[in-house]
Amino acid sequence: MAALSAALRQFSYGFQFDRPSLSMHKMKSACDQIRRDSANVTPTLGRMSEEQLKLAISKLKNNQALSRKQLKTICYGQLDVFKDNQEDKELFDRFLRQIQKQINGFMMKALLQGYLLSYKPNSYISNKLHYLLTKYSSYFNQKDQNRIDKFGFLDDKPAKKLAFMVIRAQSLDYSDLFREAKLNRSGEGRGLLVELFKEICLQAQLGAKPDSLNWFLNYCLDGNEIIYKEHIEYYALALLGPWRKTTPDKQTQKVIQHFLIDQFGDPRVKAGRWVRVSEELKSVLFQWLVSQSLDLMLEVLSASNDTGHWRERKPFWKTYIDAGVVDEAWVVFGSQAYWKAKQMEREEKIPKGGYGQISGGSSQRNHSVLLLRMGDFIISEWTHDGKVRCFNIADNRAPKLYRPEYNADKIRDDLGIFAISHYSNWQRRVRAELTKVTGHRV
Repeated sequence: MAALSAALRQFSYGFQFDRPSLSMHKMKSACDQIRRDSANVTPTLGRMSEEQLKLAISKLKNNQALSRKQLKTICYGQLDVFKDNQEDKELFDRFLRQIQKQINGFMMKALLQGYLLSYKPNSYISNKLHYLLTKYSSYFNQKDQNRIDKFGFLDDKPAKKLAFMVIRAQSLDYSDLFREAKLNRSGEGRGLLVELFKEICLQAQLGAKPDSLNWFLNYCLDGNEIIYKEHIEYYALALLGPWRKTTPDKQTQKVIQHFLIDQFGDPRVKAGRWVRVSEELKSVLFQWLVSQSLDLMLEVLSASNDTGHWRERKPFWKTYIDAGVVDEAWVVFGSQAYWKAKQMEREEKIPKGGYGQISGGSSQRNHSVLLLRMGDFIISEWTHDGKVRCFNIADNRAPKLYRPEYNADKIRDDLGIFAISHYSNWQRRVRAELTKVTGHRV
C-alpha cells in the first residue's frame, strides 16, 4: 500500500486529452451509425439466478409489471420456466401482454431468439410466440427480416426450409449456414435445431447412397457424441427407412447396423431402448441380424479352427434365410467359442454382443448352437454331433431367444416336435419335417 501511495505522489497528470472538434451534424451522424450497427447485434443477457427468476414470476402472478430487462432476459433463455399446464398458460399470456406494451426492435429480437431456442411443434408457447412475431414483424430491422425470410423461421414448419438447404449443401460445410442463421447446437436456436434434425430425417432417404450415408453420420456427430440421442425413432427412419423393400450392399448394411447397435444397443437384448421405433423399421434390422447370425457362427468357429461340420450346415440354413422365412436368429456359443468371440469383439472384427453363452449343463466346451424362429416355431441347430430340434414357441421346453446364458441340458430336449441327427441325407429329412410343420417349402 505504501509503494502504491508513493507511486501516485510521483505520477504526473498534467496532460490534456486531444479530442477533435466535432460539429453537431457529425455527432448526430455518428449516433445514428451506432444505432444502426447495434440493431444488427444480438445482445447477450445473463440468465437470472433462481431467486431472481422466482421473484420475477411472483411479480407476474401478482399482476405487477416486470422491467424491460427482466422481460428480455426471460425471452432469451428462460422461457422453459413456463410449463404446459393451464396455470402457466395464463401466466405466459400475462407475460406476453407486458411485452406488447414495450414492443420495439430489441424486444422482437429477444422474442425471436426465445422462439428459436424453445421451439416445440404445436406447443402452446411456440404457437403464441409465432403469432406475436408475425403480428409485429414490422419492428424487425431489415437484416433480421432477411434472415427470417431466407431460412423460413416463421413458416408453419420453421425447420423445413433450412433442412432442404442443409441437405442440398451436403458437400459443403453446413456450419456456414448455421453461422449465417445464427444457430448453434449448444445455445441459440437449440429447439429449432432439434426440429431441423427431424426434418432432415424425414426429407431425405439418407441411407440410399454411401455418400449421403457418410454425410448424415458426420452431421450427427458433435465431438465424440451423437446429437439428440433421445430421438432414436428418427435415426431409425433415416437409416432403415430406405430399406423397407430392398436390401443395401453389404458394406452399407454393415455401417448402418454397427452405428445403430453401438449407439442404441442391440434391439434383441436392449428392447426397451427401441420401443419408440416402429415394428416395420425394427423388422428391417432384425432381418439383417438374422443373416449376420449365420455369418457370425462360421466366422467365430473358423477363427477357433473348429468349424465342427458347420460349413456344410450353413448353406442349408442360408437357403431358408434367403427365402425370408426365418424371422429371428440368435447364436449361443460354447465357452471356447464364446471367449474367442469376445476377443474378436475387442479387436472390432465382429459387432458387439449379438450372441449368448452356454454356461451350464453337460456340454463340451467347443459345442455351439444356432437358434432360429420361423413363425410359431423355434429350431435349434447344433455344431458337431448335435441334432436339429424343433419346438412350438408356446412349449416351455422351447429355447428362449436373446438370453445371455443357457443351460445346455435345457435346450437339448428331444421331446419337442422333432429331433433329427446329422446322419446321411439329413438335409432331406429336416426339409420335409420343416415343410410339414411350418408350411414353408424351400
